[in-house]
Amino acid sequence: MASVRIWCKKQLQLGSLSLAQRRMMGLMSVALGEVIGRVKSATGPTDQPAKPLKPGYQRVKVGRWHKSGVRDLILTGSMLKSLSVRTVSDNRASAAVTEAFQERNKAANRARRRKGLARVTNRIKAWANQKREPWLVFSPRNQEAIRKVALAELAAEFQKLPR
Repeated sequence: MASVRIWCKKQLQLGSLSLAQRRMMGLMSVALGEVIGRVKSATGPTDQPAKPLKPGYQRVKVGRWHKSGVRDLILTGSMLKSLSVRTVSDNRASAAVTEAFQERNKAANRARRRKGLARVTNRIKAWANQKREPWLVFSPRNQEAIRKVALAELAAEFQKLPR
């Protein structure tokens, strides 16, 4: 079966998904949650600590913004918030970094939209961070968590089968 875009005009459209596509949507949501949790805990793609920040950026991040001095990809949080499932098929799902969430300053939002930067900035940040150290990958712990969820879903389906 062909893949289905689940976002249409900035709204989530789940009504047209088949049962298999809904299951895949659930698995991909769990997978993204696992990846985001790993990234927020400053863990790299091999479940080891993430690469250290460069000394200059670390001083600025800790001093000016009062954030932790580790590579957790959470300065404003908009890049990780904008990571979402985009298309789903029976056996495949894809995710993407999409447009930024609303900032507190409405004037800044209008200026960014006028310049066309609302969508591009998070994608550029994600791409640059991916080049520094792969973060949008499934680590062994992520794969195990996804496997457990998939097996639990299969076990629940086998319980429903007539005997």
